[in-house]
Amino acid sequence: MQFCIMELAEDASLMNRCLVLAGKGLPSAFPNPLVGCVLVREGQVLGEGFHHHAGGPHAEVVAVRQGLLRAGYPIIPEQLMHVGLNEEEKTWARSLFSGATAYVSLEPCAHHGKTPPCALMLAEIGIRRVVIATHDPFPEVAGKGLNLLRNAGVEVTCPFQPKEAIFQNRAFFTRLLAERPYVILKWAESADGFVDQEEQTHPVQISGPRAKQWLHLWRTQVQAIGIGKSTLLRDRPLLTARWMDGPQPQPFVLSKVPVALPEGWLSFTDIDALLAYGHTQNWNQILIEGGPETHRRWLRSGQWDEIRVFKSQKPLNHGLPAAAIPTQAVLIHDQPLDTDHYYQYLNPHTPWYSFY
Repeated sequence: MQFCIMELAEDASLMNRCLVLAGKGLPSAFPNPLVGCVLVREGQVLGEGFHHHAGGPHAEVVAVRQGLLRAGYPIIPEQLMHVGLNEEEKTWARSLFSGATAYVSLEPCAHHGKTPPCALMLAEIGIRRVVIATHDPFPEVAGKGLNLLRNAGVEVTCPFQPKEAIFQNRAFFTRLLAERPYVILKWAESADGFVDQEEQTHPVQISGPRAKQWLHLWRTQVQAIGIGKSTLLRDRPLLTARWMDGPQPQPFVLSKVPVALPEGWLSFTDIDALLAYGHTQNWNQILIEGGPETHRRWLRSGQWDEIRVFKSQKPLNHGLPAAAIPTQAVLIHDQPLDTDHYYQYLNPHTPWYSFY
């Protein structure tokens, strides 16, 4: 019994490491999921890896190559970005990893796409056991990776700590299960619940500099960012990630009537059209800023997944009231942030949440 408890504790620690590694793939792994892998034998970590970018090697291949490099095998730089192992690498890997355990934060792929199947590769190099956080809902994987491993005689533990892994890939799960991007609503409000003062010609600064840093980081992590017509005409926001390095999101406006757009912007007349377009572009997630009426429009639609709110300690006394947090919204995080307080909510009625 004591051995089982110790083994479970080790499995949990190594899976947590997988999740940390997987997070390093944000935002460059888009549109693919975030995946981390750790290879272990007799308590010693032999190799680690994560999926860095679409079209590049998967986490399992990166972990094998890192292990080979650590062990002194002559991997040349040109091989590092090859999506699969060549025969020489497989021979080396069998001598190093035979009997080892692989920890992976998402079910290994089982199909030939841009990369060879990772489940087959793990079996071919002699991995004895694979611990997987959660299944991959992608139809070309969806249990096939588990079956391939088991049919090859590999011991498989899945799911293991699925809640954390599903949350990490909630945008990817939403795109597959709901066939739309994951929708994040964001706003800042005063201590008394206002987002702006109507008589001002420029937006009132409500949140502090750290909240601004967080916002610009989020902008690098989404594929598109949108506002409503009133915010566009009044504020003319840039909607760029100016404070952080990373990809720039696609700006768009929701407007029922034609409106002059800044260069490079898109316009949509309704939410359904926007989400359908985003799905065709494989957008994993979008950020909705804008004003309170835009947020209420999304909340009424039910097609939202997350709310992020910065609440200032300072009152405005009057102005535009912020949208109300729906009664069904689940508060999952709150913390002080300089002069603000940050709140994060989830919508429990979206498809991915049933797995959470």
